Amino acid sequence: MAKWHYLLGILSLLTVLCNALPVVPKEPVEEEKPEEELLEDEDTGLEYDRYLRQVIKVLEKDPDMRKRMEEMSLEDLKEGNFARELGFLSSNIRSKLDELKRMEVQRLRTVAKQRMEAATGTGLRRMDQKALEGMVGHVDPATMDKFTDTDFEKLIKKAAADLDEADQERRKEFKRYEMEKELKRRQDLKTLDQAAQVKAEAEFNERRDRLKSHPNIKHPGSKAQMRDVWEETDKLDPEDFNPKTFFALHDTNNDKKLDMFELEALFIKEVEKIYQDKEADPREKFEEISRMREHVLREIDLDGDKMVSREEFLKAADQTQFENDDGWKDINQEEQFTEDELQEYNRMVNERLER
Repeated sequence: MAKWHYLLGILSLLTVLCNALPVVPKEPVEEEKPEEELLEDEDTGLEYDRYLRQVIKVLEKDPDMRKRMEEMSLEDLKEGNFARELGFLSSNIRSKLDELKRMEVQRLRTVAKQRMEAATGTGLRRMDQKALEGMVGHVDPATMDKFTDTDFEKLIKKAAADLDEADQERRKEFKRYEMEKELKRRQDLKTLDQAAQVKAEAEFNERRDRLKSHPNIKHPGSKAQMRDVWEETDKLDPEDFNPKTFFALHDTNNDKKLDMFELEALFIKEVEKIYQDKEADPREKFEEISRMREHVLREIDLDGDKMVSREEFLKAADQTQFENDDGWKDINQEEQFTEDELQEYNRMVNERLER
């Protein structure tokens, strides 16, 4: 079920990365919250991940349906090919899905009401089409109390679209984060006298140079990098490195795929060579790991499901490129923004503060 769990993980991450309001706490299907709490749930537009989790959890309870889901590729899900399988559901499972749909519709009504009330003072009388689609694009509006094939198709397509945008959003947020750090650093400098400014600049440059002067980083996904994991993490003789055994060791849920989390775990040791300084920014370390995962997927993930299957891994291990270690250019060796971009961002921040 890795494709499902990866999808859910990405959606949860998105709510944090999109710089939105607080994520809604997850709760069991059976518990209905009072209206006052529902009003406080508002609102990221991506909180339907709770609904998605509940739908998938219900479907997984049916052994036949679980098997059908496992046999489908992510591309099949995106194209809505799984929706027709819902006709095989038992009446008990379908009733539970109907109840989930009714609860989700009620939540959406509450959210819509709150948004309209919040817009009263702005002269707005309705949400624009993009905002509306973002809020209700995962449900079939043709029926309010029945979970239909269209419901499942829309839910998965919406989730898949968010999955595809997740890395792009993460990169944008990281760029904003880096610009905010630099603006704060420059602002702090202005509060110091000239001698203190010179000292602070020297310390900053020293830290930056320290981050750049680290041991050579092995190319993510190369044989050399994998052998390091084999030796340092798995505690095995590097001379005995075997791609089939390596894959089995790191396919922790035995689904014959390396998902997002299993892949990123392979790069932790390598990234620690860069961010071993006690003053290293953990946000930058996380970004480095994410970029390594993106890079490996671009090179190995042939079917575009955001995971590496056993077949894809072994095929890559047979290629000449697997033997080559081209190194890795890390975040600290690249400019994350230009001076013009920084000044434009600063102008936008100041405009928001003046409103």
